[in-house]
Amino acid sequence: MAFTVPQNKVPETKELVLKPKGKPGFDDERLKSLIKVVAWQGRIIVLLLVVIVVLSIVKTSSLKLPTQSVVASAPPVSEQSLQYNVFTYQGPKPVKHGDIVKANDVSVLGQLFDYREIKKKWPDLLFTVNGAAIPVNDNGAYAVDMTLKIGPNVIETAINVNGQDYERRQVVLTYNPQVATTTPPVSPVPATTTAPTKP
Repeated sequence: MAFTVPQNKVPETKELVLKPKGKPGFDDERLKSLIKVVAWQGRIIVLLLVVIVVLSIVKTSSLKLPTQSVVASAPPVSEQSLQYNVFTYQGPKPVKHGDIVKANDVSVLGQLFDYREIKKKWPDLLFTVNGAAIPVNDNGAYAVDMTLKIGPNVIETAINVNGQDYERRQVVLTYNPQVATTTPPVSPVPATTTAPTKP
């Protein structure tokens, strides 16, 4: 028995052709419902954006924004927030109100408390001695040398904010170059001798 081998025979294939029914893509019910959902989502997003814009306009219209005059004005000044100490020296010796001094040079020094904070609140703050602005360092310390005239001298210190003086303090020193060093007079004690008595 003999076998025969077919030579290069390829089976026949049928060509598959897709034919759409009606308009392409719009007859499928699932596709139609998906298109409706997407359209509604777009409308909802637009509606939410409109609501957000309206709410933000309403909220900002009730919010009062500061005007330039309000921003530029400093908070009201209270005497308690402006505190300082002041000392008056003649050389190494402190002098006080009412003293009579024989030299004409004195030093006025001290410190403003919480200087950095009060300088932030009132940037135009000045420390004055007899009306003249005195330099103050970052820690609030100040010092100034003064020359006295013969007779009574008023040394007035103050904190000036917006042209107004606060915490005014005065020391009156009298300069008299002829005053001697004040030492209390020594009164002589009479010498008493007593003779011994005999019994």
